Amino acid sequence: MTVYNVLQDCSRPHETFKAIAERYHISPSTVLRIFDSHVNIPRRKLPRYLVVDETYAFHTAVSDYVFVMMDYETMDIIDVLPSRKKADLDAYFQKIPLKEREEVQIVSSDMWNTYRDMTHRWFPKAVHSCDSFHLKMELSRCVQKVRIRIMNHHRILKKEAKPVREMTPDELMEFNHHVKSYYLLKKFAQWMLYKRPSDELFDPNRKKKYNRVFREYLNYHDIYCRILEIDNELSEAVALQEQLYHFFRKSTIKTAPTALKELIYNFSTSAVKEMCSFSATLCQWRTSIINSFTPIEGDEESYVIDDSLPNAKKEIITEYLEDHKAKKRTRINSSVIENRNKLIKDIKHESGYSNWHRFRNKVLLCLNSETTFFLEPQPTSREWINEKKK
Repeated sequence: MTVYNVLQDCSRPHETFKAIAERYHISPSTVLRIFDSHVNIPRRKLPRYLVVDETYAFHTAVSDYVFVMMDYETMDIIDVLPSRKKADLDAYFQKIPLKEREEVQIVSSDMWNTYRDMTHRWFPKAVHSCDSFHLKMELSRCVQKVRIRIMNHHRILKKEAKPVREMTPDELMEFNHHVKSYYLLKKFAQWMLYKRPSDELFDPNRKKKYNRVFREYLNYHDIYCRILEIDNELSEAVALQEQLYHFFRKSTIKTAPTALKELIYNFSTSAVKEMCSFSATLCQWRTSIINSFTPIEGDEESYVIDDSLPNAKKEIITEYLEDHKAKKRTRINSSVIENRNKLIKDIKHESGYSNWHRFRNKVLLCLNSETTFFLEPQPTSREWINEKKK
């Protein structure tokens, strides 16, 4: 039973080989030998909806990034590779039969050109999707750049000001404006700009607390409004950010092309340079953004309507079923893979792997619900141990 118990414990993400060895009064090398002899997990079949991403989790001579493939429907990891470089991905996918690759319908990823090229080359019947998650993150970074630029402007003016005792009333008022603006941009705007204006945190009816800098009672709604009043460029950047959120929330596969064209125009004509540069990103990934609105469905459900029912009732039932089917449709979102990336990093940090095959098997064993180990030792897996000795 010791071998079985060791392998069961190895399937938990946060269990280290050393901790397992101490629990069963065996050496860590024995635990490694058991794991390598009984765990040899093959690649899973490519799914209809494939999500790919990379995570900084394993250092090799050729790359510092682990390439992760996930099934969007089951949330299982298809496979992990030690590199995200184009040549390595080409060498991997050319070994997969064309018939299997043709079954992939959508490939979702972040804004990395290699992934888009990979989709067009190796998945002939699939479209590349760049979803809202990564675009929102990219735009949030642009908004933060605007905040930092304006904040540094007020910081410099605050430092260059002459002593308070020598200031005129107008100069003192301007100095206080720089001090308060820097305070708001430094302490509050850094995290508030990641929130939506509709967030309950900004409810104007929330309880107010005394603020020593402003010497009055304020809540987060009051502070947020004052942040937007600091500079027109910042308020414009936040407004454009809301337009992007509205675009992803309200658009469909039919309306997305027109709405995206209008959105690109609004960004490109902005007076904020960071927003203008983001319009180039929208143009570059236009097709992939529109593809992200492609609805995906689960398994089809069949319904039979009794022909003996009156036409009025049949119409009501048919309309209800169509609405029910529409509600089941969703859009692919590659943000779901971020949780898996965190677990992969945790697995790496727990034990500090230097053997790639061992690390790969640990990831697939821990993160996939139906993956298991062999009860009998697998001779082929013994070759993996030699990698560490090289």
